[in-house]
Amino acid sequence: MDLFEEILALGYLLEKKFVQSRLIIYVFFVDMK
Repeated sequence: MDLFEEILALGYLLEKKFVQSRLIIYVFFVDMK
């Protein structure tokens, strides 16, 4: 799960800088399902 954790960490950092990134990460994970 290294890649998964890395993506979560990246998403967290992006969320701190860009509010819209949370929506981008959300759509990304939903699209993967």
